[in-house]
Amino acid sequence: MSVSDFQLRIDHLSKSYKRQDGTPVRAVDDISVEVSKGDFLVLLGPSGCGKTTLLRCVAGLERPTQGKIFLGDRLILDTASGVEIPPEKRRVGMVFQSYALWPHMTVEENITYPLRMRGASKDVQHSKVRRVLDMMRITDIAEQHPGQISGGQQQRVALARALACGDELILFDEPLSNVDAKVREHLRLELLRMQRELGFTALYVTHDQEEAMALATKIAVLGNGRIAQLGTPQDIYFRPLSLYVGRFIGSANQIDGHLTKQSDSAVIDTPLGRIRVPTRCIAAKGSHVTVLSRPEHWSLTSAPNQNDLCFEAKVRASAFVGSHNEYLVEVSGVELQIWTLGQQLLQAGSKMWCSIPTESLVVLDRG
Repeated sequence: MSVSDFQLRIDHLSKSYKRQDGTPVRAVDDISVEVSKGDFLVLLGPSGCGKTTLLRCVAGLERPTQGKIFLGDRLILDTASGVEIPPEKRRVGMVFQSYALWPHMTVEENITYPLRMRGASKDVQHSKVRRVLDMMRITDIAEQHPGQISGGQQQRVALARALACGDELILFDEPLSNVDAKVREHLRLELLRMQRELGFTALYVTHDQEEAMALATKIAVLGNGRIAQLGTPQDIYFRPLSLYVGRFIGSANQIDGHLTKQSDSAVIDTPLGRIRVPTRCIAAKGSHVTVLSRPEHWSLTSAPNQNDLCFEAKVRASAFVGSHNEYLVEVSGVELQIWTLGQQLLQAGSKMWCSIPTESLVVLDRG
């Protein structure tokens, strides 16, 4: 693909600084990533992994130590040649975690403000603001001030302000973290609908895995300033390339073992016994490995399943959580999490058989 096929391209970007005690920190460490037009790329990772710093470098709010950034065909940053387009001329929208609304302006005035600063005519201002007010379902609060509306409504206003300018790239810095769970779920669906309808490209920072899975066309999992894995939500969840990614995304069972590869399958010696898995399930380079599995891929039955990997198990704890049942079972001294559907809840002490298709296992280098 040429540069023009991408909405955003980041080349070998790094950001270093020193703490007050003089300790050097490499917040962003030689990251390169390309975001196609219409993509929704989520930067996902724990606190301190570099995701917000990377977003702020794209916005122009942080000055990188080295690297290049392109917006479409336009070079907006090149540390080697001294090119650095200021934030207000990059023409990207941004939605902040803190909303960043002007308290003395009405909702409509807050949304209109960036259009006015860009010199849009009053007719253009009016038509675009009316459109996003309707789209975000906040027309009825257009004349109110931020202090008079709820947190969820304020977040809608902040998003409407970013959308009004029609920027093809919008940056989101954990925009839903300050609203309660029900409002967050609704706003997430609204954002997803609008992004698919309008086709803007999004770069979105969050530490919420469920949010990342729901919104993203691609997820970049960050760790220690680097991209640990970049892929679709399905790739990241079902096919992690490292134990770091496998542990961070979702819940997982981990069983350490020793790997012996064969032609069409592999044998792993584990505390549960010898396990044979297809070679396509192996993402390990060494012999000291961890077998990772998702709790929902296991089944609990009263009789052994001859087609899957199967063990006799004892239920240690159980809980009904609404959408499914969660169990902690013991197999040969190893505890496993198992999630199943059904209204009947097995009680602690029950003896069952637990099984999983070997295709659902992922074999990774031991961390």
